[in-house]
Amino acid sequence: ADLDRAFGKMRRAGLSRSRMVNARAVVSGAYKWGRRHGKVSNNPTLGFELPTSTHVAKQTATPELDELLSILANANEHDSDLAPVLTLAATTGMRRGELSGLRRHRLRLDKAELSVEQAVNDAGGKVVTKATKTHKTRTVSLDPATVTFLLDHLEAMDKRAADVGLAVANDGYVFSLEPDCAKPMRPEFMTRRMRVLRKRMGIGDGDFDATIQALRKWTTTELMDAGFNPSAVSGRQGHTVQVMLEHY
Repeated sequence: ADLDRAFGKMRRAGLSRSRMVNARAVVSGAYKWGRRHGKVSNNPTLGFELPTSTHVAKQTATPELDELLSILANANEHDSDLAPVLTLAATTGMRRGELSGLRRHRLRLDKAELSVEQAVNDAGGKVVTKATKTHKTRTVSLDPATVTFLLDHLEAMDKRAADVGLAVANDGYVFSLEPDCAKPMRPEFMTRRMRVLRKRMGIGDGDFDATIQALRKWTTTELMDAGFNPSAVSGRQGHTVQVMLEHY
């Protein structure tokens, strides 16, 4: 009865099915722990059916090329910390946490590629390094302009460190607010700065989606529209083919 009331309230509040699935997983996990330790005799979530969600997902459009270029131009002019993040996000489609967790020794610019093997999560204010969303390492090829951009960015970070008598280690983070790049730029910081950029540009909720996630969607959509094989695109973006085709 308690579960029925709780999930009924979630349904009336318009929460999505995925939110309710996550909530059920938390409760189920707690009861599994309770049974193992003799705290409860049964798990009431077994066989519990979630109510049908009334949530209607908000449809947002990814930016067109001219809109994307406007975002990057504004970032270059007004936010030197965020601009490099957005540039690499647009050309590679990497996730926010993956951008945060990217280290220098994972760049192979002589081969025009980089390796995505970890991500940073800072939910609840605690910075944690973890595996990628799919728990797989993937290689992302880079175009010549992106290679040049990264070389320039690394040189700028080296100069910033040298100005205060420090040096950036080989495993330093590509994006960092620390002079020696020893700590990653937090994903939540990226999101906050993106909000400031949107406000400065006058982009509201009714306009195109201007988030780091939107840059990832833009990259995937452009590759698909260009006729690249879905398997190759999904591998580059860290999706399964099924998930990619469902959302793009």
